Amino acid sequence: MQKKKRTSEAAKSSGFHEDQKTIPVQDGRLVNAEKTQKKAFWEDLLDYLMCILGGIIYSVGINLLILPFGLYIGNLTGIATIILELLQNVLPGLHDATGLILLALNLPLLIIAFHSINRKFFMKTIVTVITVSAVMMFIPVKAIIPGLDDLLTLSILGGLFCGFGVGLSLRAGGSSGGVDILGVLITLKKPDFSVGRVSLLISLIVYAYVLFTRPPVIVIYSIIFTMIFSLTV
Repeated sequence: MQKKKRTSEAAKSSGFHEDQKTIPVQDGRLVNAEKTQKKAFWEDLLDYLMCILGGIIYSVGINLLILPFGLYIGNLTGIATIILELLQNVLPGLHDATGLILLALNLPLLIIAFHSINRKFFMKTIVTVITVSAVMMFIPVKAIIPGLDDLLTLSILGGLFCGFGVGLSLRAGGSSGGVDILGVLITLKKPDFSVGRVSLLISLIVYAYVLFTRPPVIVIYSIIFTMIFSLTV
């Protein structure tokens, strides 16, 4: 008893209390939490920057390598291109509005899908969609590489370039909208209907239009471009 009493008195005299034992542990947890939050912040920032970069690369490829030569892509961008061409029959002065039409097509899908998809995925997709639309409206549809007019070469380069851009956004946890969002919405209603089927259906609509309005060679090279694009993504 005397030994225990002496130990207790020694602890009191040294100013050491049991409560103080938890302080270093709590401080350590706070430091780790702060480090985790900072790490998550920088990772999210990097993801958003990758989404923006991916959107820029995709848009540049479409406007400089694909659209100037009359090629089409079998996704929502292709649908936007078709709508623009139909509008130009009514409004001949309408030019380079594919990006704006693409944004108009994507926004209702994103609003409908707001409660159905992951919030981070939703926000990164919005950033990518807005980037794609803005860059497509800012960069004119114009061939800028002298002597590059071979459709096979353009299909391969365009597919690799645009596919790399969309791939960056996907790896960062976002998407370029369009088929991905539409696929999610349809599969929620019909689980047996895959995103791949949605993509195939949209591609068939685009290529059916091209087949009846453009030379067969344009259809062939548009399909080659879309296939390389899909494989690169």
